[in-house]
Amino acid sequence: MTLNKWIRRFLASWCFVASGALLISDIDYFNLEYTNSVDFIIFSAVLISIGGFLFVIDHFFKKIFIDDKVLAFSVVVYVITLISKNNDFYTYIALCTVVAVVFYYLSIKNTLSLDKFKFPNFVAYISIGVIFVLSAFFIGKITVLRYMTFSSPNYDFGIFSQMFYNMKEHLIPVTTCERDGLLSHFAVHISPIYYLLLPFYMIFPSPITLQVGQAVLLASGVFPLYFIAKKYGISNKLSVLMCTVYAFYPVLAAGTFYDIHENCFLTPLLLWVFYFFEKKKYIPMYVFVLLVCMVKEDAAIYIAIFALYILLSRKKYIHGGAVLVISVVYFLSVTAILSKYGTGVMTSRYSNYIYGDSGLFGMMKTIFVNPGYVFTQIFKANENLNVREFLFDKLTYIMYMFLPLGFLPVLSKKTSRFILLMPILLINLMSMYVYQYNINFQYNFGTTAFLFYLAVMNLSEMKLPTKRFMLSFCTVSTAMLFCLVVMPKYNYYTDMYSESKETYTQMNEILDTIPDDASVICSTMLLPHLSSREILYEDYYTSNDAEYVVLDYRGGWVGQSTRFYNEYISRGYVVYAEYEDMIMILHNPSYTEE
Repeated sequence: MTLNKWIRRFLASWCFVASGALLISDIDYFNLEYTNSVDFIIFSAVLISIGGFLFVIDHFFKKIFIDDKVLAFSVVVYVITLISKNNDFYTYIALCTVVAVVFYYLSIKNTLSLDKFKFPNFVAYISIGVIFVLSAFFIGKITVLRYMTFSSPNYDFGIFSQMFYNMKEHLIPVTTCERDGLLSHFAVHISPIYYLLLPFYMIFPSPITLQVGQAVLLASGVFPLYFIAKKYGISNKLSVLMCTVYAFYPVLAAGTFYDIHENCFLTPLLLWVFYFFEKKKYIPMYVFVLLVCMVKEDAAIYIAIFALYILLSRKKYIHGGAVLVISVVYFLSVTAILSKYGTGVMTSRYSNYIYGDSGLFGMMKTIFVNPGYVFTQIFKANENLNVREFLFDKLTYIMYMFLPLGFLPVLSKKTSRFILLMPILLINLMSMYVYQYNINFQYNFGTTAFLFYLAVMNLSEMKLPTKRFMLSFCTVSTAMLFCLVVMPKYNYYTDMYSESKETYTQMNEILDTIPDDASVICSTMLLPHLSSREILYEDYYTSNDAEYVVLDYRGGWVGQSTRFYNEYISRGYVVYAEYEDMIMILHNPSYTEE
């Protein structure tokens, strides 16, 4: 047996033993105490035993035993175990380097292939279906448990919960808890796309339906992505791997950590736009172009960028021009409506590009006549931040977005494709609004669609061994980052609910004692559970009066609730009900609706 085989089997055995030692230990491996806690003799004995087992398997099953695949599997087990035991982003980057080196070595030897494993279409479809269900399950469970553990605030989940209640009752998207008075949500953001979820909400009228709907929508992006990959000639096995990367791309799950937002429609709808364009099915393409525009007033920007790509890169002048006109006309129309009848366009998020009160036009003028200034802002977080904070903000955001994809979106010699990188520059990096370059918010969903579209196109032009290497790396890198970003949230909310399930049930029961037709002023985390009513205000913002006041006495809300309690008691409210220093309900017996 060659020295290389000895080395590979030793490394594989060591990875398995080291993973097992990490799993059974309660000590952080970042601490030298962990090293001292591991019995060297037992560690070595198990290492020799596993090595011997590999030799026995090789001896009796030479045709199916492949050292390189065992090494690859052992490395994957080890790095995922490491990142699961200690949630550190810098460790993740270091482990990605290790994975890249190992998988590159194996790709050179062409041992990453699974050519003997047949993967017909029906197996691919079943695999995509399973991936879709798993992705929707993880995302949905986190967001549903956020609601069930009273962890979802009024801004923005309470707003959307009340909005859907009113849409079910009156077919209009009005709220009272968004701006402390009766107001159409479309005066803030024009999002008619929400009506696509309304039939499901009418069948299952619960805030949980909204959380599940968001999870299903995001996970459904695997279907157009698979068809795009097949259109570009990528094999079934590699297409399924790409869809696996998408389904567990941490940015998708992390973007739901503050509950449902209209942006969740962007990822699947944009991917369908890209697919129908690639298949030259222009009628459904235009349908989905309009659906994207209906997501939000700024969604037309994504379509305009895609139109520029069609024009400048693909030379489809008729369709590119038509799509550009649709996006521009729609954008100008809805922004004019918001300016005249609504609260205006939220240009404050780009205030660093606006001189004086020049508004949206001023921002566009800055981008057009002073691109040098724009580039100075792209990698600037805030003038008050030091260099370390600057690096951690926007450069770390870029790593979160690109590293799970192996930087595939930028690995192309066709510079015209870089047009499709404009969303991450314009929507995310240019803004001084910190949430837009943070993966834990919804502002990355549209950008994600463009990155995966680019990844598929660039991957399709690589040689087969390189494709295998890239997708193998992306799959493991995504799995590690999923363990780093998503699984802690999943475990946190799962444990939180299971440990206090009876408490949450009783909290809901006491809230249910408030009449459905009563007006309520409520603490932010309790508000979504009372959202099925027409008059509902958040206590912190309201200047209105109501028949009932509901105060949250859990944890950090005690001080605020105590202040409100004293205020409302002085105004004639009396204690209606309370639950174990968690919820206090006050009632105004003399309240009359004006």
